[in-house]
Amino acid sequence: MAGIAVKAGSYLISDFVQKRMLKGRYGIEDADAIIQSRGVKYKAASLVAAKLATKSVPGAALITGGMLAKALFDRGGKKRKAKREADRKLLQKAEDS
Repeated sequence: MAGIAVKAGSYLISDFVQKRMLKGRYGIEDADAIIQSRGVKYKAASLVAAKLATKSVPGAALITGGMLAKALFDRGGKKRKAKREADRKLLQKAEDS
């Protein structure tokens, strides 16, 4: 019974922290929608990652490395997307002229 209460509490705290972090960027309504739209796969992956990271030092290193790689990949993707958008605008201006 205590395990269930602890897990439920951790989910509530996790959702609260994630909403607070997303609120500054997207607004409270959009942040709430983002959190609510996450499905079972996301929650299962989070649970597996947390279990792996807390069981051993190599597991923690693996999860941390994966999170770092994803953050760097996402950051690079934003730059590539911005460049494609700028190129698209320049080409559109050239066609209009």
